[in-house]
Amino acid sequence: MVREREKPASGNEPEFPDERHLRSGALFSALVNSSVNETAVRPRGSLRLKARTQLPVLQEALGARTIRKVATPSCSRRRGCGKLLSDNGRQASFNRGRDIPDAGDLMKNVDVALSVYGKPYQTAVSLLSLLKHSGSHIDKIYFQEERNQPFGDCVSFILPWFSDHDVVHYIPPLHLGLCRMKGPADTKRLSDENFRRSIKYQRAWEDSDKNYLFIMHNDCLFTQDIVGGMLQRLDGQPYVGVGHVGQCWNCPASHAKVCNGDLHESYNPSYSEVIELIKSHPSPRTKLNDIDPESPMPLPECRLNEFACMINIGRVRHLVAPHGDVLPFGTCGLDIGTDWYRSMVCRGYRFLNWYEGMTHSWCGGPGHVSETNEDLYFQFEQKARDYLQNYYSFVIPNFESPSPRTHHPSL
Repeated sequence: MVREREKPASGNEPEFPDERHLRSGALFSALVNSSVNETAVRPRGSLRLKARTQLPVLQEALGARTIRKVATPSCSRRRGCGKLLSDNGRQASFNRGRDIPDAGDLMKNVDVALSVYGKPYQTAVSLLSLLKHSGSHIDKIYFQEERNQPFGDCVSFILPWFSDHDVVHYIPPLHLGLCRMKGPADTKRLSDENFRRSIKYQRAWEDSDKNYLFIMHNDCLFTQDIVGGMLQRLDGQPYVGVGHVGQCWNCPASHAKVCNGDLHESYNPSYSEVIELIKSHPSPRTKLNDIDPESPMPLPECRLNEFACMINIGRVRHLVAPHGDVLPFGTCGLDIGTDWYRSMVCRGYRFLNWYEGMTHSWCGGPGHVSETNEDLYFQFEQKARDYLQNYYSFVIPNFESPSPRTHHPSL
């Protein structure tokens, strides 16, 4: 159970132990301090108050913008009857502690997909900050826990913190890592359900009953309603995907200042122009033989970056394996999603470059760097745990005498 707060209530929170010794078989739990004047507060907007007099106390503790009372003529004069709206719009009652069903739940038209490879505390911050700002849109969260984890780490211990949400916890049959499709033999394997549903995000893609799928990394910090913003830009619009378009930092066209995420549709060079561009602005990954003479655009670094994007899967699901011949979004060509993106663009589908309200890799450098550097990995995790302490009321039991060079309990 998680109770969120805007700012630390005091400086008396217990110190967290060093990160390294809390992992890999260490059994521990998280207790959440979620009381206001000794009255329990349930997370996710379902707030139970025993009396009206507790409302000002709650508002003062959580901030006036977080909780607001909604009075109705039929019950405004009756003691203990009324509604509260939390910051994600869900209603709750303080009449005999019984929740009032919220019609807003019927508007949860987005599912979320994330692949969790290590970084449990960063994962928790990613989900908590997403739900804080965009929870009113979200139904299921597909939490794909990869079979292998870096440095023997454990990630599933955070799942009880989201017990009030519809989380589909999934450990795929195979650990594919970066699933590179190198030829017909690999493509043929897509008919194998165990193989296909082990690809990043594919379980959510196939099982979601929603038209919209929000795909994210587990090292993001969300600061506004990015899901709502993306819905506005997809619903009834010509685009099938919205997010950060292009890995422009690697692309010769960006270095030549002729293209970027906002110009990717209007930039339409010939094959010979692209060849000259690559020769004059060498790229670490874009090679001459990567360019299709018949269809040079999109360039190899073009993709819908999967760290925070939304796809109208209702419009394109029939094109993608197992129904169509387009490779799954989570397969890796030059990078994850590049082959999928090119196939979509070549079929005439459009993408919008917009991703406001999030910071990727907010704890430090790129996630893949820390996944191979144990010191950096736990340094970033320590920062995320400090964030949980400072902005969410977590209390994690301490362990004795942690070893300075391991994440196991002291031996």
